[in-house]
Amino acid sequence: MTRRERWDEWLDGLQDRYGQKRTIMLAVLFIAGLASLTIHQLIRYDLDHTALLYLAVPYGVAVLITLLRPYGQHGKWWQRYVSHSVTALVVFLASSAVLFEGFICVLFFMPIYFFGVTLAFIASWIAVARDARSSKTYATAIPLLVALFSFEGTSEVTTFDRHNMATATATVSLSPEELLQNLATPFELPSSDDWMLGLFPMPHSIEAGSLEVGDIHRVHTRYHRWFVTNTHEGVIELRIDSVTPERITLSFVRDTSFFSSYVTLIGSDIQFVTDENGLTHVSLTVSYERRLDPAWYFQPVQQYAMRAMANHLIEEVIIRD
Repeated sequence: MTRRERWDEWLDGLQDRYGQKRTIMLAVLFIAGLASLTIHQLIRYDLDHTALLYLAVPYGVAVLITLLRPYGQHGKWWQRYVSHSVTALVVFLASSAVLFEGFICVLFFMPIYFFGVTLAFIASWIAVARDARSSKTYATAIPLLVALFSFEGTSEVTTFDRHNMATATATVSLSPEELLQNLATPFELPSSDDWMLGLFPMPHSIEAGSLEVGDIHRVHTRYHRWFVTNTHEGVIELRIDSVTPERITLSFVRDTSFFSSYVTLIGSDIQFVTDENGLTHVSLTVSYERRLDPAWYFQPVQQYAMRAMANHLIEEVIIRD
């Protein structure tokens, strides 16, 4: 009797003794607890920003689920996949509740979580449902590749460049002087129409003084992790480094907002260029460092979000139509 056959026999014995639903429920709770403990250890050793958390953990969870629900020759593959995914979702939500994760973290973790879950399902399905030697090779290659790519971010050697810049531009009929006056006038930042920025709460108060060099502007944020409770208060401080009629540069000197878990803000550069038609071309560039790995997932997501935020700031703070 093979190891897999012994496992299946033991699992069948549990289901006969406790019932299939109860056995699955207990197994799901066990997997969720094990995932939570693993994540706690990654946090303890400052590895919660690496691909170990965002790729290896989902894949490991899915492997445990395949042991709970083996994929044999019977049943359509999509029915198996739906059952596999629903079980993985229950584990995901249970682990998130144990770890007190906020809804934004859950939403942004979910796509890459199900990417890892799907990879594990494919590897298991190929290994069990196919007999060709080449299929077995592919089934073995998937976990090896996942293990390799899961070490991204754990050391300098396995980390891609984290520095990024996002730029937004606009052309308006206002003069640079009028735009500077807008920046020196108190403002409130409304919610954005962009689907991604709409997930993030806007600052609830902004302390903006003058546009003098050395002046500190403070942006106060409030994030309700559970929509109305489990609140995180934070502040972002910006220092004005230089001011000319054509350019303003700022540095981020403090950031205790929940954004700081995702990115490290470095600086901002605002430029005004007037053309021969009297129009002013406005550009806003934000420099930041990505804090999360893998880069292939988080870099495009963060780049999109930072560019959308730069566009929002141009429209609501600099131009103010």
